Amino acid sequence: MSLFKKSLFSLLTAASLCRAGAAEQEPVKKDIYSALARVAKLETMSAGREYTLPVGTGTVTGEKENFLRRRTPDEILAGGLSSGCGDQAAAFYGLMRSKGYKLLFVDAVELSVSSLLSKFNGHTAVAVKDAASGKWLLADPVAAEIISEDWDPSAKVYRSPAGSFWVGYAGSLERYPYKTPARLGAFYVKTLTTVPSEVRDEEIVRLRFSAGPGALKPDGSFFNPRMPAFIADYSTVYERLGLHPRRYVDVKLSARDAGPDSECKKTGQGAIECLIGGSSALGGAAFSWIERDKAAGWAGELNLQEEKAGKAPAAGFETPVILLPKSGFAIRFIVDRSYIKADGTWLNPFLQDFLLRYGSAKGTPVHIFPNSNDIMSECSWKAGQLNCRLGRNSGLGEAVYKIIESAALRKN
Repeated sequence: MSLFKKSLFSLLTAASLCRAGAAEQEPVKKDIYSALARVAKLETMSAGREYTLPVGTGTVTGEKENFLRRRTPDEILAGGLSSGCGDQAAAFYGLMRSKGYKLLFVDAVELSVSSLLSKFNGHTAVAVKDAASGKWLLADPVAAEIISEDWDPSAKVYRSPAGSFWVGYAGSLERYPYKTPARLGAFYVKTLTTVPSEVRDEEIVRLRFSAGPGALKPDGSFFNPRMPAFIADYSTVYERLGLHPRRYVDVKLSARDAGPDSECKKTGQGAIECLIGGSSALGGAAFSWIERDKAAGWAGELNLQEEKAGKAPAAGFETPVILLPKSGFAIRFIVDRSYIKADGTWLNPFLQDFLLRYGSAKGTPVHIFPNSNDIMSECSWKAGQLNCRLGRNSGLGEAVYKIIESAALRKN
């Protein structure tokens, strides 16, 4: 055997022995990753579909939201279906409990603009105590990762591939009190009120939107007519929520094609470029998608820049944007109970922000109902009453307001 091959063999053998030794010294990690692999096999329930599953001594029929935090680990694993991060964390908790580990079920609210608007964005992790070292390891069952190998159970903030989170509960799953959708919603609302402003400003990253290549047509109009209102709206949403983020990342909105689809990518400078379809319904759903699915997932790879004290980055275009008509025409929204889910939240999580931006205490009354088409929003007059049906996945923004405004003005 040549000297090179002998050296290579020695290195590989040593590396193998190190890995074997580490595995023997850290059985807790072996158990964690085994349980995470088992949880990863759960199938995520589809939105809008009804399921009938065992819950306790009976069965429950409903959409995925109806099963939030309600089933035991054994019920989740036996059914093979997950309603979200809570189910995956509970299933992982049950598997680790069967091995005798001391555990903490860690439920938290998301630190993001999307969370502050919808008041129903959270995440669940599980802390596992290593009896040998006395350390707590924090596992994220959705990411299938150990996100901290020395976690402090008194910590209020943790970070995972899904974003930053403020802990509202860290205790045993057996004593977890928020086991209905309504209680979970109330828990999120209450927990958000406990987040100090300095923590929100530190953890929430401002998205600084600007018009990118192809966004403006030769005549000076926008490729997507909703883009100027979107940029103006979501450049000022931070101040409307009382936020002053310490860091920001540039997000360019460029032209894609005439269709409704959009896609985002990281640029070589650590910024984000989103290619927007010409008929894309830019609104709250689009903002949440960019913030939560893109910016949060790429946080470690983005060029986050420090904001100057007391000065927020301006929107990246000079065109003045008027969100409300100069005439002072006002709309008073009346939301029907059918638009409220069993947990007390809106069918469309961005309705609250839409009402605040476009509603008035006085004005033409507009009754809001759900639309059977989850994407479309439409209005009609019936018996002297203006009824507007808003889809649960509708991009609630300036375009939807214009639909409502046009319908109200036609009658008046």
